Amino acid sequence: MRIKYKVKATRGWSPSRRAVVREMVEWCSIVYQMNWEIYGKLTIKLMDMPEVFGDAIKLGDHRYQVRLSATHNSDWTTDSLIATIAHELRHVYQMIHFGFDNEGGTTYWKGDEYDTDTAEDWHTYENTPWEKDAIHWEKKLADIWTNMQKSS
Repeated sequence: MRIKYKVKATRGWSPSRRAVVREMVEWCSIVYQMNWEIYGKLTIKLMDMPEVFGDAIKLGDHRYQVRLSATHNSDWTTDSLIATIAHELRHVYQMIHFGFDNEGGTTYWKGDEYDTDTAEDWHTYENTPWEKDAIHWEKKLADIWTNMQKSS
């Protein structure tokens, strides 16, 4: 796998938490069938971002980044961390398979354009099609992960 891990903030990212991140990213990549030898390079950046829990970014052709926040992570349970990783990796999956992208207030999703600055056809960000999809998979994978941990 062509996955690179960068730790930009050590507060909140203990070695055991980093191990959970690594294991979960690799497991989600398998579940989402994202072969990084084919799709390019994924960078996981553990950092301090007080404004968000995490995000997913397309850096360029075949280069993606998931950033996870140490600020929010310090209070998270392992289950919350797992859900966030599943959610953000789903956004990377969407970028690869559904043309999900955001440029200057326009979001592209499955060939359609959405003006996300002035959109009135959804009332909250959680109602956007890309977030509904990511939330669905976040919950599904978090449940599977939890059940796997209980049975082992």
